Amino acid sequence: NPNTPAMKFAGPRAVNLPGLRLGPRSAQLLARGAHKCTALHLRGNTALVDDGATTLLPLLEMGTLRSIDLGNCGLGARFAPALARFLLRTPNCGSTLERLELGGPSASPLQKPNQLRGVAALSAILQQKCPRLTSLGLSHSALGTTDECEAAVQGLTALAVHCSNLSALDLSHNAFGYRHGGPLLQLLPVLCPNLIELDLSGNELSDPGAETLSFALLSGTAGGEDAHRHILHP
Repeated sequence: NPNTPAMKFAGPRAVNLPGLRLGPRSAQLLARGAHKCTALHLRGNTALVDDGATTLLPLLEMGTLRSIDLGNCGLGARFAPALARFLLRTPNCGSTLERLELGGPSASPLQKPNQLRGVAALSAILQQKCPRLTSLGLSHSALGTTDECEAAVQGLTALAVHCSNLSALDLSHNAFGYRHGGPLLQLLPVLCPNLIELDLSGNELSDPGAETLSFALLSGTAGGEDAHRHILHP
């Protein structure tokens, strides 16, 4: 109903509305009423899809939003490019963002996880526009099943190397084999001293992947620097 009054918030606060079957219409109301929120967590609203999630992007302009969780919200090929374009063309947009969750397993066999595309371009924009980003979640997003796989890995590697605040990167269950996951294993422990947690579980990296990681970790800690601390979920 267009005459429904916008929701009012007394001040910045977290909006947690997981698993409520929210769709694009609910996203329109949230975009109008949650303009001062610090966190927007909508995990499991599979009817939100790209249209609803894109409607929420203006909330990034408000300068208060620090955490976004759109895991298992039915996101497809259009959302990551839409987010990248919005961040690029909007001054100061994303400067407060610290946590971005776009992945995660489905809650039931009847639900499909997010199917993200255009992650390489999004990674480049996040590097440029979101200097405070500390956590990025892209698990269960089928990144390793398309011809964009190599570009996605290269973009994410560059993001982790150059985004000095990034401390947690979840790329689990994306069907990355050793051929494409190798660059992550080889470079991140050496060049990303702030990265504390790297999750690559469920990606079939095999024995060569484990060997590559062990050499990289040894290289990264050869000087005795405690900064190179990594937790790898096998």
